[in-house]
Amino acid sequence: MANPINDYLVVSDIDGTLLQAGYGIPRSNLDAIERFVDRGGRFTVCTGRGVESVSRITDWVRLSAPAVLCNGSYIYDFSSGKVLYSDPMAAEAREVVSDIISFFPELGVEITVEPNVFVPRMNAEVSEHLERQHMRYIMCDLDDVPERWNKVVFLGKPEVLTSLEKYAMNQNSLGGVYSMFSFMRPGPELIDLVSKGTNKANGFVNLCEMIGQDINNTIVICDYYNDRELMRVGGIKVAVADAPAEIRAMADITVSSCLRGGVGEVLDKFDEIVGDYEQISFDIF
Repeated sequence: MANPINDYLVVSDIDGTLLQAGYGIPRSNLDAIERFVDRGGRFTVCTGRGVESVSRITDWVRLSAPAVLCNGSYIYDFSSGKVLYSDPMAAEAREVVSDIISFFPELGVEITVEPNVFVPRMNAEVSEHLERQHMRYIMCDLDDVPERWNKVVFLGKPEVLTSLEKYAMNQNSLGGVYSMFSFMRPGPELIDLVSKGTNKANGFVNLCEMIGQDINNTIVICDYYNDRELMRVGGIKVAVADAPAEIRAMADITVSSCLRGGVGEVLDKFDEIVGDYEQISFDIF
């Protein structure tokens, strides 16, 4: 027999899963979240975004549990406005960023020092990203960005980011400060720099421990390669239909695409999913 709804925590990625940039959040997702939370369900997000960005959607999306932000390095409770966990990057991140922007002058950079976003290098991709997420920011020199960084984002043309990946891999093989960090590509137009070992999965595990959540009684909804670790630790693993084949292959269930309301589909079919998820599929391609 399935556990009651209040025994479960449902966690969704944001970009490409809960919402689609340029289109917003499907109404069916918003309505389903309301119904689910009204029934006593716990729903939250696990994302690379920070507080400033996610706060732009919390007027619409009803979170009933703390959120995992900045790729797992920050846990924030929007209902109380309290920081529950923060694991800033090592100070050597400044040296890495300085080297990269010197070597790749066409790249733009955003640095999150919660709750603020600093921009030491602006380009067209950064401008578009900030506008798309309705984010306030502070322009300043790299040396003037405060300590205790939570995340760095490099933005530029896909071919430049591919060159950055190769450069970072080579630098990492040489040891030194690069070996302290990881480069993740959550989308074709950006690369995240995070501390080695920082990822959504670790943040999610920390959240479950904080709130006394049995990780086996969780549902994680994802769409991209940077969600692989999260899917490995989640209880029931769900992919939206427009996720890459590798991510769909990791999932127990595939639901409708982001814009067709895949997240809402999970919440509305919650009782069916937790009752016998291995026997059903909602594949829509």
